[in-house]
Amino acid sequence: MEPRFTRGEYWLLETAVELAQGFRFLDDGGQEFSQQYNKVSHRMQRSELIETLKRLKTAGLISFGHFDDPGENWTEKPDVQIDEALDEDHEVPWTCYRLTKEGGRQWELFASPRWNYYLHQDDCWDTVEGTDETPQIGIYTSVEPKWLKTMVNLMSNGFRPIDLESVEYSELGPWDATYWKVLPSGYRAKVRYVGDNHQFISHHVRPDASTEELRQEIARHEFCRLNRFWHKPG
Repeated sequence: MEPRFTRGEYWLLETAVELAQGFRFLDDGGQEFSQQYNKVSHRMQRSELIETLKRLKTAGLISFGHFDDPGENWTEKPDVQIDEALDEDHEVPWTCYRLTKEGGRQWELFASPRWNYYLHQDDCWDTVEGTDETPQIGIYTSVEPKWLKTMVNLMSNGFRPIDLESVEYSELGPWDATYWKVLPSGYRAKVRYVGDNHQFISHHVRPDASTEELRQEIARHEFCRLNRFWHKPG
C-alpha cells in the first residue's frame, strides 16, 4: 500500500533522500535552502515545521543527529530540541535530520525512484606519480554501465571537457548509492578533466529529459543539484 504524506512531510523526506540536512536551513519557509539547492520552499510556518518534524520522528521515518568532524561519522541525538536547532547559526557540528531505513523505504514506495538512471558525481584532486601534476578527477557512479558511458560522454560535450581516452571503468559489486540504500551492483568511471575549469562539484543528474535538454541544463546550472531521478517524464 502506498503511504500518504502531507506536502510538508514529503518535502522533508525528499530533501534528505541523498544527504542529511541541517535544521538551520529549514526555518523562514525554507527560503535559504531553496536558494542554495535550487529547490522549491516547503512553505511551512515555524510551528507547522516543528510539528511535522516531530511527527516524522515519532513515526520512525527520520532521525536527528550530527556528523563528527571531519564529517564522516553520524552521531544520533534523540533529545534534540527542534526549536533551538532551527536557530543554530554557524555552530559546528550542525544539528541535522536524515531518513531512517524505514523512512527511505516509505519514500521509495511513494516516489518510485528509477535507480537504474541514478548518476552520482564527485570531483577531487589526484596526484600523478613521479610528477608535480595534480589534475582534477571526476568519479561518476551508476548502476547501469551503458547509461554511465552515455553520461560521461554527455558531460564532456555539454558540461566540462574530459580526456575520454583515459577514462577508467570498473565494477563495484554492491553499491551504497545513498546512506540508507544499497544497490546490488554499481559501475564507476574515473575521468580526468582537461582545461582550466577547476570548480569543485558534486551533483546528480536526472534522467527525465531529452539528451539535448540535459546538455543545455547541465551547461546552464553547474552548481544545481539535478537529482530528480524519481520524477516520471511529463
